[in-house]
Amino acid sequence: MAIETAGQQKYADLTAKRIKSLQTGMIVWISLLCLALICSFDNIMLAAIIGCVGIVLAVLNTKARKEFNRKLDRVKDKEEFYRQLAAPDVLELKEEQLLIAKDYVVTVDTDVEIYDLNQMEKLEVGKQGNIKKTLFLTEPDGKRHAILSTTKGDGRQRAFDQVYERLHKRF
Repeated sequence: MAIETAGQQKYADLTAKRIKSLQTGMIVWISLLCLALICSFDNIMLAAIIGCVGIVLAVLNTKARKEFNRKLDRVKDKEEFYRQLAAPDVLELKEEQLLIAKDYVVTVDTDVEIYDLNQMEKLEVGKQGNIKKTLFLTEPDGKRHAILSTTKGDGRQRAFDQVYERLHKRF
């Protein structure tokens, strides 16, 4: 996909770390399969073991790449999605790898998640004593999605409050 708009660039910037991780995974499994081929000339048992590990990693990485690509496919109106990501009122917290647009929340943790706020029923705060707070988006069927957490003294309370205020107005 060629980047044509500021919104596409913002999405690419936000997901760059995950894309790099997937590419690194691909390099690893390709390297293992090449090593297995080289080992096959000298030690067939070692080649088989390395080859099996390479195949397992290839399957896992391919599934992860397909799932990553499907995340964006779930967005119904991509032009509107990208327009909102580039809008001046978007809340972008780079440290938290979180972006809140008018109708969407995009999070990047171990994977990228795109939440359509129009499909969410409510915003919830889960507390674990006085130590940890987690912000959840909840679907009408009760399924909860954690979008941000903070623990006492971690320095993320300000970001948590910003996100809560922005989303609380929405709901």
